[in-house]
Amino acid sequence: MAMRWKTPVLVSVLLLAVDLAPAAVAQSDSVAASCPVYVAYLRNARTHLARGERSRALAELRHAQDALQGCLSEATGPIGLAARAGHGPSG
Repeated sequence: MAMRWKTPVLVSVLLLAVDLAPAAVAQSDSVAASCPVYVAYLRNARTHLARGERSRALAELRHAQDALQGCLSEATGPIGLAARAGHGPSG
């Protein structure tokens, strides 16, 4: 019974993320240029969602998130990774 409300909520969040994320990426040339795999995963997610393949779309969004985190970690280096992990440069 709890799954009845979870599925529509998940689909709504997924639709919102797929709709808003590509527009935000398109506006930010640095993200699109520095992490094209992220943009590709977002486009794949949108395609799957348009076909009604929710689980595949969600998997693509997870891959997109991982790709973006990878691109950000490459861009920021070890200091940025330590800061995101909650450890400042002092340890």
